[in-house]
Amino acid sequence: MFLDSVVFLILIHGHYCFVVQDLKDHFLPENEFKRKIPETPTHALREIFPKTSLELFKKAYFVESTTFSGSTYLLSKDSLFFYPSFGQAMCGLVGGYLVEVNTIQELNFIKHFLFEKASRFGIVMAGGTDEDHEGLWVNRHSLTKVDSLWDAGQPDDFQGAQDCQVFYKPYNWNLDDNSCVFNSGEVAFLCEVKD
Repeated sequence: MFLDSVVFLILIHGHYCFVVQDLKDHFLPENEFKRKIPETPTHALREIFPKTSLELFKKAYFVESTTFSGSTYLLSKDSLFFYPSFGQAMCGLVGGYLVEVNTIQELNFIKHFLFEKASRFGIVMAGGTDEDHEGLWVNRHSLTKVDSLWDAGQPDDFQGAQDCQVFYKPYNWNLDDNSCVFNSGEVAFLCEVKD
């Protein structure tokens, strides 16, 4: 892939947004488009910014867990979450993705982490969704089937509007299905970063 667009992180009304600007029809000379960069915008940003800047970004926006089975988990410090693609992009900037829970041991580790660090939140977004096909739950990042580690009676698609997998505080941080779009100070997201 050649550099033909630029991604900007912009602060608008107290919220960060990603904007992709196409450069093909702009003023840059042809040789500027020849530089090879990684395939995705988040990988491109990770290549451009020094590692120290990314570490400062990680410390500023996330609470970090200890390592479990080759993964570290990052909980957003503030309620920056509005929709899954934003959470996925933020996770991508630190080399991860919205968490994919694969075993009961991993679920228990994450729940313990959330009990310790997520007390101000009611919902923490995970990586599963059935937005594309109701009842067919897949992980956004790996596109693999979501493991059946749900809380009892879940997923229930309450009122036909619950297409995203979350950790739900009223269910003791067990997995629930919930809305995919939030505008609340009680919602965070959880990244998984493989070591």
